[in-house]
Amino acid sequence: MAFLAGCGGAGANGDEDGNGDRDGDEPTAPAAPSGLEGTSLDGAVELTWEAVEEAEEYDVYRDTESGVDASGEPLVEGRSETGYTDDSAENGTTYYYVVTAVGAEGNESDPSGEVEKTPFDEPPSRPE
Repeated sequence: MAFLAGCGGAGANGDEDGNGDRDGDEPTAPAAPSGLEGTSLDGAVELTWEAVEEAEEYDVYRDTESGVDASGEPLVEGRSETGYTDDSAENGTTYYYVVTAVGAEGNESDPSGEVEKTPFDEPPSRPE
């Protein structure tokens, strides 16, 4: 029985370089967005985050409980900008938001850190 060492070709699992990864099977997801910040407004929440170099677009997720599930239906998807104003938010309700980056192949990043915001009514003006 003969064994050939270093003869090249694919590794045991089909990868070309023998490192254990199946090269080219699945594109790498972009990095998770960072720097997510929110501003509470009257009947809205304004969100901003830092751009991710590999991202083609961003999806925004919202829940009324902490631990937003970014595998569900996004509040908004396909944003090319690094900001979004949620004008469907109701005053007095606390919302939790996360953002994901989506690459050219449609692969989605892990979610950003979560931000908590509660829209508010404008306070009454002071008597003059």
